[in-house]
Amino acid sequence: MCTKTLAASKKRKKSVTLTHTQTKQKTLRNAIHFQGVGLFSGQETTLSLIPQKENTGIVFERLDLKKQIPLSLEYLDAATFNCTGLSKDGVKVHTIEHLLSALLAYNISNLLIQIDNQEIPIFDGSAKVFVDEIEKVGVCELDAIQEGIQIDTPIFFSKEDVTLIALPHPSFKVSYTFFYPKSKRFSSQFLSVDINPQTFKEEISFARTFAFYDDIAPFIEMGLVKGADFERGLLIKNDKVQNNSLHREDELVRHKILDLVGDLALLGKPLFGHIVAIRSGHKTNTVLARQLQQCEGVNV
Repeated sequence: MCTKTLAASKKRKKSVTLTHTQTKQKTLRNAIHFQGVGLFSGQETTLSLIPQKENTGIVFERLDLKKQIPLSLEYLDAATFNCTGLSKDGVKVHTIEHLLSALLAYNISNLLIQIDNQEIPIFDGSAKVFVDEIEKVGVCELDAIQEGIQIDTPIFFSKEDVTLIALPHPSFKVSYTFFYPKSKRFSSQFLSVDINPQTFKEEISFARTFAFYDDIAPFIEMGLVKGADFERGLLIKNDKVQNNSLHREDELVRHKILDLVGDLALLGKPLFGHIVAIRSGHKTNTVLARQLQQCEGVNV
C-alpha cells in the first residue's frame, strides 16, 4: 500500500495502491534510421533505433560522446526548455517525448536509441514518422515478461490551473482538456482516447507541436528555437494557423495527449489506468510520472 499523493503540500493525502499487469516484452524486428533537424538546436542529427534482447530496457546512446543514458526518471533533466530530456554525468538527450510516445503506444520495451547529437529530430512536429517506420519493420514479441503498472485507486494532483487525475482502468486511456483563454478559436478542446497501436496511429500520431505567436516570438528572437521553420509544427497568430493546414480542428489537444503519453513513457513500463489531464504540460506530466514511480516502490 502506498500512501503518497500528488496533491500540493497542503492537500489532504489519499491512499494509493498500485499492482502490476504482466505483458510480453517487445522490440523492433529490424533497425530504423532517421536524419533530421532539432527544433531548438537547429542542428542536423542522425537517429537509429536498434532492436535489443530481452531485459535490456530502452537506452539512449550519444555516438558523438560514446556515452549512454538509460530511460529512467532518475535522469530526467529539469533544465529543459519546452521539451522533455534526460541528463547523466553532463551528457544530455533532449526532445525525446514524441519518439517515446510512439514507443509506449506500441509497448516497445527493449531498444537502443543512437544519436550523434543532443536533440532528437523534430521532423514535422508529430510522432507520425516514428509510427510509420515502426509499422514498416514491425514489432517483435520476446519471451520475457514485462511488468506493467496498474492504477488501483485514484491519484489526484492540482496546482494553480493544472489538474491531473490517475484512475483505475483496464487499459491505458487518456482524457485531456486543453484551455487557452487568449484564443477564441482554440480556447478549449477535449479528447478522450484509449492508447494502443491502432488508436495512437489513427487519432494521435499525426498531431503536430504548436505555438501561439505571441508566446513563442520572444524565444525565437533570443535564439532558443533555432530549428523552427514553416515546415515544422503549427504557428498560430490571430487565431489563424500561419504555416500549415490543420489535420483536425482539435489537433492541439491531440498533440497534448501525444506529449503526455511520451512523458509517462519515462516510467519505462506499460501503464494501465485512465489519466485525466487539464492544462498539463511537460513539467506537471513528469510530476505525475514520479509519483507513480514512488507509489510503485521500485526503481524504474
